[in-house]
Amino acid sequence: MNAIHKTFVFLSLILLFSSCNLFKGSKSFENTDRKTAKLVNKLIENQFTADWIQMKGKAKVNFDGQKMGFPFEVRMQKDEIIWGVAKKFGFEVGRFFMTPDSVTIVNRIGRNYDTYSWSEIGDMAGDMSVSFNMVQQTLLGNPIFFSNEFQMDQSRPGNWIRSENSNRLGYYEVSKEGQLISMELSDKSLNGKVAVSFDSYETIDNQQDFAFFRTFELYDKERLDGQVDLDINQVKTAGPFEFPFEISRKYSKGLQPN
Repeated sequence: MNAIHKTFVFLSLILLFSSCNLFKGSKSFENTDRKTAKLVNKLIENQFTADWIQMKGKAKVNFDGQKMGFPFEVRMQKDEIIWGVAKKFGFEVGRFFMTPDSVTIVNRIGRNYDTYSWSEIGDMAGDMSVSFNMVQQTLLGNPIFFSNEFQMDQSRPGNWIRSENSNRLGYYEVSKEGQLISMELSDKSLNGKVAVSFDSYETIDNQQDFAFFRTFELYDKERLDGQVDLDINQVKTAGPFEFPFEISRKYSKGLQPN
């Protein structure tokens, strides 16, 4: 399996953890002390929201010694469309188009494509429930909560919050200002873990703080299995944006490795 296809599997694993919606505001937390609730409320208030967003940057991928880098662009209309394109040496290598009903991926190099339902995407991500909204929240860089019950983790330096349900466990490192620094997400039935860190926060045109650098790490039994770095250099929220997506009649249906 080459680095491109490992990246797809890796991102699918990240998405399988994204099972909770964006908190709309302050919550009445269960079994949470006032100090912890105050910090979680700051984290909730700092979640990024946008009706339209366009992101451009560079991605670096490292799986089993297979390293590659490529420019990418992602555009989104809230609750409607997520569109993305990746390039290599100035040429487009792939494009995707997501709606609340389906996901279409085009492999320009292999000259093929395929369309999946969200249930099929969930099957690829380990028989887990995956949705358009989950991807949307991941792109915005918001925390993924598993319950409305939180505790401080005193075993780690800094401000770490713990959230879990019967199946999943999450740890969140939060600054005093309520910015998300990092989070670790794991499924109790699996041996793996996804760690996500956020850096280079800047206030953009809608007066919200946005993390321009993000690192995703995949662990298998505490062993680092793969890493993806996203270095975002441009963000726009003043839509609307266009979502060009055409598939040549010469392309064959059925996504195949390059």
